[in-house]
Amino acid sequence: MDWSSDGARRAFEAGRLQAWIEEYLQVPEWENPGLLRRVRAFSVEWPAPELVALARFELIAGPGPDFRFPKDPAVWEREVAAIVSRGIGVETLPPLIGWVREDGRLNLADGNHRVAAAERVGIAQLWAIVHPTPLSD
Repeated sequence: MDWSSDGARRAFEAGRLQAWIEEYLQVPEWENPGLLRRVRAFSVEWPAPELVALARFELIAGPGPDFRFPKDPAVWEREVAAIVSRGIGVETLPPLIGWVREDGRLNLADGNHRVAAAERVGIAQLWAIVHPTPLSD
């Protein structure tokens, strides 16, 4: 399966973006069981992937205690560095997944490491699948 942003755009065009997202969230490298549960519980029509400025997203995971999902700084650094070392391409990375919050900011539900890696190499926008409403519990 093609987990790139291009693969997501093709899945959207084929009318199977929901299935693509569910399958993607189970791939060991990008696994996100919490978001998978939300996506399945709130099966929705997802909009087409679009290029989004990284500054529009509020990261929910990151190094240290100031994040909703705090990560050990050393582990975070190792994971971000691994993405950078593989090479970052706007077209080749999986799209970010998020939704619009009530305050208009974008909640970054999947892709926090990719955002940090992209910012590190000077990329200002990535492909994202952004649902217009929150996928809440």
